Amino acid sequence: MYDCLKQEVEQLIAAMNQNPTHILRWRKQEEELKKTPELYLEHKNIYSEEFVFQPEEDIMVYPDFPYTGYPVTDLEEQKKFEQTYFHRHEFFELFYIYEGTCYCYFNEKEYVLEKGSAWIFNTQCRHAIVVPNDGSLLVNIIVRKSTFIATMLNIIQQNDLFLEFFLNSIYSNQDQPRYMKFNIHPGDMAEFYIFNIIREYYQKSRYSQSAMKLSFSSLLIELSRLYYETHHLIKNDVKPNIVEIISYISDHFSTVTLKSLSEHFHYSTAYLSRCISNYTNMTFSEYVNQYKMDKARYLLKNSELPIDQIAHLLGYHQRSSFEKEFKKLAGKTPSQYRKIFSDTYL
Repeated sequence: MYDCLKQEVEQLIAAMNQNPTHILRWRKQEEELKKTPELYLEHKNIYSEEFVFQPEEDIMVYPDFPYTGYPVTDLEEQKKFEQTYFHRHEFFELFYIYEGTCYCYFNEKEYVLEKGSAWIFNTQCRHAIVVPNDGSLLVNIIVRKSTFIATMLNIIQQNDLFLEFFLNSIYSNQDQPRYMKFNIHPGDMAEFYIFNIIREYYQKSRYSQSAMKLSFSSLLIELSRLYYETHHLIKNDVKPNIVEIISYISDHFSTVTLKSLSEHFHYSTAYLSRCISNYTNMTFSEYVNQYKMDKARYLLKNSELPIDQIAHLLGYHQRSSFEKEFKKLAGKTPSQYRKIFSDTYL
């Protein structure tokens, strides 16, 4: 089974190399952005989800390689060229070095990315990537931040390593780890999940996006196991208080109040309010509301549930209250937001 999957993935990547539609689409979008210099400058520094993802995508995969028309071929010149494109993303990014050796620049250092290694970057890490023109190939797996909050946060709640990493990336305004590195060997389960994500993305079968989310969550579990084995660490069952607090809120977002949170954790409301504010840079109410709106976007985009029912699931007693809050944060009514994605599929 593994050999068949590997062969299938190699064929899919080869086809993508022959027809790099993602690169051509982005180049076209960049040309449009250049017509407005201030927007283009912002784009070069921060890649937005709207620029990279298609509307129907929550997870995206693309191979990174020098394409026809690349301005330089010499490796040292290539490194100089790419380092003019330091940037960060609104989304989460996992690099998997499928073939050869690549180079990454951040924290004023050069990091060598060897075949079989996987690197995960948070949304605040400014970096530049060089894929040499020697057959090297880097596979990017990227996940919308809003999708991660809405669908994956609950799945990895017992995974201390990644839960804290992703929560820090989303909410913390303090110093934090900016990347994680893993070495994956041929035949590892982690490699299987990466291959399955690639296959699901390019085949675009029914429920592919759902299958990719499950595979990505399983991949995080396998990478966590590799990390603990490699570093000879023993899992600590006592999680940081704030991680437990955020996890509890995500489990009870439709009904949680500051008082119920206080009763559950046996801390004062003032202490919990201060913890949440320091960690997320939001008040308790703002954080819960933001979480609800992320859930709302996901349900409006990926389900046919009536808006009344979505409002109820999110803890609103009246649809009008939900619609008012959603429009305030999203700039559109729930019906208008849903129509954007329904029109996409016509």
